[in-house]
Amino acid sequence: MKMLGLSVVGFLTLASWATAQGTPTPSRTERLAAVAADFNSLKTTYKAEMDALRDEAKRAAEGKDKAAAQAATEEHRKRTQAIVVRLRKIEAEKQPKYVAELTALLNEDAKDGVACEAAVLLMTLGRGVDQAQAQAFQALAAHHAADPRVEKVLPAVLYDEGDAADRFLADVVKRNPSATCKGMACLVLGDRAERRTGSADTPDAAAAEAAKQATAFYRRAAAEAGGIDIDAVPFHKGKLADLAGAGERRLALVGRPAPMLAGEGLDGKPMKLTDYRGKVVILDFWATWCVPCVEQLPHLRATADRLKGRPFAVVGVNGDLDPAAVGPRLEKLKVTVDWPSFWNGPVETDGRSFPIAVTTRRPIPTQWGVTGWPTVFVIDHAGTVRRRLVGGQKPESLDRLIDSYVAEAEKAKGR
Repeated sequence: MKMLGLSVVGFLTLASWATAQGTPTPSRTERLAAVAADFNSLKTTYKAEMDALRDEAKRAAEGKDKAAAQAATEEHRKRTQAIVVRLRKIEAEKQPKYVAELTALLNEDAKDGVACEAAVLLMTLGRGVDQAQAQAFQALAAHHAADPRVEKVLPAVLYDEGDAADRFLADVVKRNPSATCKGMACLVLGDRAERRTGSADTPDAAAAEAAKQATAFYRRAAAEAGGIDIDAVPFHKGKLADLAGAGERRLALVGRPAPMLAGEGLDGKPMKLTDYRGKVVILDFWATWCVPCVEQLPHLRATADRLKGRPFAVVGVNGDLDPAAVGPRLEKLKVTVDWPSFWNGPVETDGRSFPIAVTTRRPIPTQWGVTGWPTVFVIDHAGTVRRRLVGGQKPESLDRLIDSYVAEAEKAKGR
């Protein structure tokens, strides 16, 4: 796992404190229970406060005009941030003691059930404890792949870049008796394979092979435990079969004609994707609230300038909640977007603090299988979707990919 590291020197574990005081040493189970109770109490407090604030914000926005509703949403956002800051400060103060006690339990015996639960808890502590989480992952992979309690950590393995994560997930699929664990592990393996298709660094042939692997994992996930409910970051809430099916549909877009796309631009004028047939099109799902989206815009503009006069175009799908606010926000960010963008359409924010939760449910992202921003589709001159790229891309890698498709387009035209 990628680690930032955190020193635990100077913190007493419950066992060492008890020994120093001459009192009976608590058992491993008691020590684990004490940490878990304190940690879960903090999580419960956070959820209760956030739920109450969300309900209050929803009531505050009901029956108000647009300006008043936006003001209520902004107030909710500020209060949400205050809660997050306060509780993260408390968590940061408590975290070193959690880490000290849980790693002590692992060091004493990494093979028993207490160690499994300690490792699972360590994996859910969040950022800043990477060294301890690496130790926890090693313990789980070596001794606990067959334990149903690993279910809680399976989503966290999605972003681990090492091959050890794939081996651990495969071991869970092979040895774990829990259908939920098997299904979750297959879903994560599918997402990991799909992520490899979403990088411009991945050659077309390798991306196609990764897509086949991802499709196979998604199908097995649905077969193993399709009926279970998933409510775990980074996945959207829903039935496992539905999430796996959505993954299959995303992958199926590549290699097929681009879906029909017609609507209004940010300026209110009608536009159609088919107007760009004959050109290589970068279809960029972006928004001003999305930092990596904004960071990628200057390079897209430079690419459009570099390929001016050649069969190439950039077309956007904008996910901002208010199209009239896009221009002023870009001016404030000192970013120029001089290509047309479809507007994603109006949404009901329902007091939410982050718009991606609602923008991804609009018709255009749903039709194109977009679950994260930015997402870029590369469409060739014949109107076929050649690649689906997720997240910010390396400029040089994106250039190589685009240039190869532009060269194909020019060759097809006999240039």
